[in-house]
Amino acid sequence: MKTQRYNRRWIGCSAVVAAIGVAAGFAQTSPSPVKNGSIQGTVVGSDGTSLSGARVYAGVKVTVGNVNAPPTLITKVANGVTASPGNAFTITNLPLGTYVLCAVIATPGWLDPCRSSANVPVINLAAAQNLTGQTVVMTKL
Repeated sequence: MKTQRYNRRWIGCSAVVAAIGVAAGFAQTSPSPVKNGSIQGTVVGSDGTSLSGARVYAGVKVTVGNVNAPPTLITKVANGVTASPGNAFTITNLPLGTYVLCAVIATPGWLDPCRSSANVPVINLAAAQNLTGQTVVMTKL
């Protein structure tokens, strides 16, 4: 009887140890999450006018064949941010990628560079990069 009790205990302990070993063997460490970055800059008019209040947004340029003419077709990837009274903006939480910066403003007479320019500047953002010094130039009618 004693032998059977010891055998049962031994089998029970072995099963627990084996289960822990199997669980440890299958445990995976999750990869580090890729950190998002940001783009900071200012919005100005083509004549140098400070354009505070403009809505600036990051987009991905859509390529249609070899056509390089306005309007630039874009897909928005971030909600717009409003430029501060000093015409500065910061778009946060952007994954790594290639972007164009577009802007709209309620003041009449200013054109979104994504709709009025054939050569919208392209920005390459690395993972966790905080890019500064970008200038969005809106053309005056």
